[in-house]
Amino acid sequence: MKILYCAYYLDPNDPDSGSGADYNFFHAICQRGHEVKLLGPIVVQPHFIERIIKRIYEKITRKKYIKYYISDIFRYHYLLKKELRKWTPDLIFSVFPVPFIFRNGKIPCVFRTDAPVFGVEKESVNYGFLARKVFGWVEKRAFYNVRYVITHSDWSKNIIVNDYHVDPNKVFSFPNPCNIKKTMAASEAQIQAKRVSLPLQLLAVGRNYHVKGIDIAIKTTALLNEKGYPTKLTICGMEGISETGIVEYMGLYRKKNTNDFLMYLSHYSKAHFFIHPTRFDPSPIVTSEAAAFGLPVITNLVGGMGTSVLDGKTGIVLPYKSSPEKYAEAIVDLYLHPDNYYELSMNALKRFQSELNWDDAGDTLVRLFELAIK
Repeated sequence: MKILYCAYYLDPNDPDSGSGADYNFFHAICQRGHEVKLLGPIVVQPHFIERIIKRIYEKITRKKYIKYYISDIFRYHYLLKKELRKWTPDLIFSVFPVPFIFRNGKIPCVFRTDAPVFGVEKESVNYGFLARKVFGWVEKRAFYNVRYVITHSDWSKNIIVNDYHVDPNKVFSFPNPCNIKKTMAASEAQIQAKRVSLPLQLLAVGRNYHVKGIDIAIKTTALLNEKGYPTKLTICGMEGISETGIVEYMGLYRKKNTNDFLMYLSHYSKAHFFIHPTRFDPSPIVTSEAAAFGLPVITNLVGGMGTSVLDGKTGIVLPYKSSPEKYAEAIVDLYLHPDNYYELSMNALKRFQSELNWDDAGDTLVRLFELAIK
């Protein structure tokens, strides 16, 4: 199969570019022996007039400007047309809507999205009128012009179907896998041998302090210590002021550096719980990483969390905007009921082995591609 991979502005050869999903998709396709051609990435260079418009618009409205610059959209569209005059693929794929806005040719296309703008606006960002209209139009055009849409949660699929009126048979959903190999994950024997003991070891991962709820994780840690359950929180992905024995910031690890990546994974193997009190996360990869080490995830029902974590099976999904007290209660309950903890841990690992890794998800992706070109 000949596949044109439209990178737009992220480098799919860099696991640290964006969320890393672009890297995972690209390499899952390449590793299956297909002829893959990469278009991009381009350097975002909006026209100076558009930069002025953005500055004025955001200053006046206090709202976000449109996600993709119109000038860059047309520039990438020109590159795509130029490429297709030289080479005809069997399929076009991208994790961006940009390549499909004006694409109405015979070549089948597949578009992956983690969070449609109408969903993001409902739960996270209050877009302004211009951003809502333009970005909504961009997505609608992409949904209309592609053969299939891939997304990573029931939450996202329902919005695409109900708010954008896309045929549900056109939308495929699977939880966002991580790029941890099965051989690097924990074994069932290791999960069986693991016991929850004091001090409790919590792990949080994120680059955005507020959005990922790092403040809630820190308050939860403080509450657990106050209640007589010695607890330490390790935070990966950002810098901060550590508190000896209580909170430790590990900074940002570069996954393209093997030593960094292994050091990053070591934090999962040492932890008892993965705490993810995110205020919005449509398609987390970190929860799949946690599952690779049998870590029960403690989170709340927002965005795609109800799909990435199965409540009562692979973790605890608290009600939306739960307080630190609720997170602390969930952790204490599992500590006091080790059989329940063990069941969640084993279920998380089994789910990683069956669907949260790219060996299995990559096969699913390629089967969808084959279906698209029939």
